[in-house]
Amino acid sequence: MDKPGSAVKVERDMYPGINAFVKFVAASVSRHTRGRDGEARARSIVPFEKTDVKPDGADDLDRIDHMVTGCPNVGPVIKPDYAMALCLIEAKYSQNDQTDAYEQLARYSRNIYGSQPHRRFLWGLTVCGTLVRACLLGHDKIYASKAVDVASPEGREQLVGLFVNWSLCESTRVGYDPTMWRDENGKWTITVFQDGESHVYSGLKLVFQTYTLFGQHTRCFVGTTKVGGAEKQVLIKDCWPRVLKDSAGRPRDEVAFLRHINDTLGADKNLEDKYPVLGKGGAVRVPGRAPADVDDTTTAAMADLVMPDSAPPDSMPLREHERIAMSPVGESLLAVNSPDELIVAVCDAMEAHTAIVRRCGILHRDISFNNILVRRTGDMVGGMLIDFDNAIRLDVEHVAGQPDRTGTLPFTLGDESVS
Repeated sequence: MDKPGSAVKVERDMYPGINAFVKFVAASVSRHTRGRDGEARARSIVPFEKTDVKPDGADDLDRIDHMVTGCPNVGPVIKPDYAMALCLIEAKYSQNDQTDAYEQLARYSRNIYGSQPHRRFLWGLTVCGTLVRACLLGHDKIYASKAVDVASPEGREQLVGLFVNWSLCESTRVGYDPTMWRDENGKWTITVFQDGESHVYSGLKLVFQTYTLFGQHTRCFVGTTKVGGAEKQVLIKDCWPRVLKDSAGRPRDEVAFLRHINDTLGADKNLEDKYPVLGKGGAVRVPGRAPADVDDTTTAAMADLVMPDSAPPDSMPLREHERIAMSPVGESLLAVNSPDELIVAVCDAMEAHTAIVRRCGILHRDISFNNILVRRTGDMVGGMLIDFDNAIRLDVEHVAGQPDRTGTLPFTLGDESVS
């Protein structure tokens, strides 16, 4: 990595130097961590051989500068693949292009979430001239380290330390979810937690993936479970909602709302399959720094990773990793075959909405195309209202209507305001 003003004049000429540096560190870590059986005991942080290309798994046409992977393979990794990416690297010849490097890093990194459902947060690097910054991309913010000048021995030592830490740390520290993994058939296996117990669901199919850098990162999987000896389809929702409480101190989250709705309306056969029935659900638990497992929250995951000079600890919004198994499983409204089917589906969803408001005291507040599903049972078609992430309890949160306003209404709870 040469200084500005040297023979290097374009970004592409920086890539071989970056590659050589990463390979050197990876080889050194491997050499020092081999066991008696000759096998490496560390994660292999290596670069992809091809640079300045569109990676596999992208939903856009953007070409990235560089990418490294925590690949266990010994051989070279050729074409970049978002499904294998540990982090992206954005390189700029000039130190004055730091803002552009941040912008591109954020824009391209979202594809990692799109290809890795088990990713909790992301890492990235910007290389502007000889200045390197490590970036931690969270659900609500991007944190950047102070610039490290790799033209100096001290700067190179710090960068080596980062790669060594990535090689030796737990998988949770580089942003992976240890409670979600692929089986030998490429299907996902997920652990759902409730009341101190864990429930494993295997052979799941990913049906909804997130391609957003910020927010809840909602993913959905469909699988089967046995109920009374018979197989039943279940939908598993994995997301990171904000941790909020209503004015009475009760949790304002989807699991709490679904429990209340199920307890209140569960005996009403006229509303059967018109709203989600909660199976299992609660906060995801992961190995903590102490021996005991801890609830997976943004504070537990990232608080000690965020650089003190970037932001005060209380500026990080608190999100909790939540996982819900529920039924029945529906289809998008795009699956209707006629206007009549559309009317029936919406009518059923609105019937559920009315009952939930009047009998449960819960207002959904996010009626939209994506939150009404179509159900098919033989020749019968119905509809279902889903997604209670933004709901509130009407008995404690007094919401006034605004009949003269169009578009999505803003809503406020405590100090959070979302439009």
